[in-house]
Amino acid sequence: MFDWLAAWIEHLLQIVPRFIKVRSTHRGVKWPFCRAPKEMKPGLRFVWPLFDEFEVVVVARQTDDLPPQTLTLSDGTTVAVAGLTIYQVEDVVAAYGERNWDITSTVKDLSMAAIAEVVTKLTKPDLQDLSSINAKITRRVRAWAEEYGVRVEKCRLVEVSVAKTIRHLGVDIVCASSV
Repeated sequence: MFDWLAAWIEHLLQIVPRFIKVRSTHRGVKWPFCRAPKEMKPGLRFVWPLFDEFEVVVVARQTDDLPPQTLTLSDGTTVAVAGLTIYQVEDVVAAYGERNWDITSTVKDLSMAAIAEVVTKLTKPDLQDLSSINAKITRRVRAWAEEYGVRVEKCRLVEVSVAKTIRHLGVDIVCASSV
């Protein structure tokens, strides 16, 4: 019966200036009057939805599980590897406002690319030194993620398995066994 009133209030709230709360584990990006983005620090922040666009995002430490990928080592051995990335957004404007939109996907893509770049240069005996491999992967991801305002704490392999690929009816099936 009063659906029209709820809809009217909702539309009114889209243009009325208001305060939003930014938690200490978050930061905001605000595009005032569709201009260059600005950072919104923690606390109560004033926004005018009619003229400002804004996004509040997590900048606290985050962890992403990386899905398994099948790679071929330099000696022809096929391996299945999965990883983990621990990172923190340090420059929210670079991460969300100027160069990027979905930082979680970007960090995941950069991490998987770094793993592929490092692991494909190895041989099967090299896989025994995971600490050295993880250090190389972390350095690579850090260098790439820096331009997006992200500090990568660690990127490491959490699973490494020698894989055997079987082709059955035109479909590749990967069978893995631990190294």
